[in-house]
Amino acid sequence: MIPNGTAPPAERTESEAKRTEVGLTLITVGSLIPRKGIGTTLRALSLLDGRVSARLIIVGDGADREALEALACSFGVRDRVCFAGLVAPEDVSGFLEQADVFVSTSLGEGRPNAVVEAMAMGLPVIASDIDGFRELVENGRTGFLVPLGEPEPLADRISQLASEPCLRDTLRRNTLAFARSKFLTWSETAGQYADLYEEVIRGCSYGDNSELPIAKVAE
Repeated sequence: MIPNGTAPPAERTESEAKRTEVGLTLITVGSLIPRKGIGTTLRALSLLDGRVSARLIIVGDGADREALEALACSFGVRDRVCFAGLVAPEDVSGFLEQADVFVSTSLGEGRPNAVVEAMAMGLPVIASDIDGFRELVENGRTGFLVPLGEPEPLADRISQLASEPCLRDTLRRNTLAFARSKFLTWSETAGQYADLYEEVIRGCSYGDNSELPIAKVAE
């Protein structure tokens, strides 16, 4: 499988001291649909009351937006949640730069590009313990995997990262190192496709296409 590319991993420029003035900023990126399980994240945010200060940026839109806004109100966290709406792909990085931790409580994923992009920017990830995330998140090293659909363990991990800046910085450095070693840039992805096409063309020129390679595109 040829994976999708991402921008080259880069260090964050904003100081940790400045970032912690507003507490921990969480971000999630994706369609607002039931499969994304965003309600679990909202519930976890409500469980942080009296423990740590945190806010959530939700980038994306979808059929569940109105219901999620109502859920945030019912949990008493609407003032700590920013519904950014639909954002152009080239503008997502601007929102990621505002965040400290990427969160996804999705019920099912392939190889989520949103997580790849977040990790390429050095964001530790807290995500559901499912196959799509296990491929990317090294538990305790580049982030944490939490039980599917359970807000309490998620709240515990958020609280831990909010109260332990040294741990957060360690995870950030590990995440950048992982991204640099594992992820392809867009130019590298393009190069792999070019190599594949050349191989296909060579096979066709010899008149034997019985064993031509088949490329799988990452989800």
